Amino acid sequence: MGDALLGALDDEFEGPDLGDPRLEARLLMLASALDDAPKASLAEASKSVAEREAAYRFVENHRVTMEAVMEPHRRRTAARCADEGGPVYVVSDTSEFTFKGERRGEALGRVEGLKRGFLAHTAIAVSGRGERKPLGVLGIDIIVRDDEHKNHRNVYAQKRDPKRESLKWPSMVDRTESLLAGTPAIHVMDREGDIFELLSDLTTAGRRFVIRAAQDRWVQGEGRLFTAVIGAPVLLQREVKLSKRTKEPRTSNGGRGHPRREERTAKLEISSRRVTIRRPKTTTAEHPPELTLNVVNVYEPSPPDGEAPVQWLLLTSEAVESTEQVATVVDAYRARWLIEEFFKALKTGCDFEARQLRTIHTLTNTLGILSVIAYRLLLLRWLERTASDAPATTALEPVLIEALAARLRHIREPKPLPPNPTVADLMRGIARLGGHHKSNGPPGWQILWRGLHDLLLWGAGFAAGKSATSYDHS
Repeated sequence: MGDALLGALDDEFEGPDLGDPRLEARLLMLASALDDAPKASLAEASKSVAEREAAYRFVENHRVTMEAVMEPHRRRTAARCADEGGPVYVVSDTSEFTFKGERRGEALGRVEGLKRGFLAHTAIAVSGRGERKPLGVLGIDIIVRDDEHKNHRNVYAQKRDPKRESLKWPSMVDRTESLLAGTPAIHVMDREGDIFELLSDLTTAGRRFVIRAAQDRWVQGEGRLFTAVIGAPVLLQREVKLSKRTKEPRTSNGGRGHPRREERTAKLEISSRRVTIRRPKTTTAEHPPELTLNVVNVYEPSPPDGEAPVQWLLLTSEAVESTEQVATVVDAYRARWLIEEFFKALKTGCDFEARQLRTIHTLTNTLGILSVIAYRLLLLRWLERTASDAPATTALEPVLIEALAARLRHIREPKPLPPNPTVADLMRGIARLGGHHKSNGPPGWQILWRGLHDLLLWGAGFAAGKSATSYDHS
């Protein structure tokens, strides 16, 4: 579908290295079926008994791996990053996937308590420009915990464990840098990425980063970090809309996540400075005794009664001397919300945790397909939320825009697409095809996806009709 954002699914799965053309054909067939119905099981998505059997044989095949399934999409993502013409954000995070069913328990790993499943450490690419557009998935590393609980009391032994989970962070950085092959990247991580060894390695390698601080580290000659940033001159003030948070989830390493809060608009003050932090006692001497970093402190001085103040203490390689530079660092960290939306697309939009597959192999092969579909869901949701006055042709091919205009004339209570439609007009039309009514608030995943697929089905016939008409008159 050319350069339009909502391109053809086949482009994201073109040329997988599966060693057998029949497997490649089955991948496209299964991906297309799940793209039509992201929440459907493999059996429900299949149109016949033969397709269902082929789908299960595909995900069970020992020659099929998640990495091979995703490789074409990863290449396409790297190409989209290169086309940006500037730095992109590489946003990394970890999410737990848990699956019910006693029969699957032994095949899966320990997650939390008695839950079984695995962790997926994921990196997605996001445009470094103001609109923070999702560009695709750069990598997923699967972590399957055994049933042996680690002795976390011995911190020194834990830091020297060659299989420690914290190595997922530098491993993903190396993989994404290799894939991007010179495209400038800024690695964005939440508090779990605040690891001295990682900060040291990134700095030594000259890699760019924005990482939210979790550790109240010792600052050379100034006491603790969170105290040392108090009193720095305020360079910028911002108002940020905060969504409601009803749960207090655990992070992937077992710690508490973000506290509950009500929806509100927070008035934030932003300052910056340069600090030199000391190497922790538990870190080996192969890392420098101290590390100098820039820090941006985003703080809510007057939160509502009963609400914890917002504070993002951001450790960064980026310059923070001017108002514009500080604003760029804050915007980089705000790009993190897209990976949360990506995980939501997998869990809610694609219903991944409801899959009744029994092994890590079949589940991760299915995850490889669904991760691409989740990216397309994320892109569609992003288009709806940031719908702009840009021409509709930036999102869809002209023939599909014509098809949308025609389709909207055939639905109940038709509202025609205006001449020279914008992306905002396009998204409103797609939502209407999915059954959305303005009085119901913003459209959800399923409404948008249903509307897009209605359009694609209609558009196929519309394009064929146009082609036939053109041929008859030639």
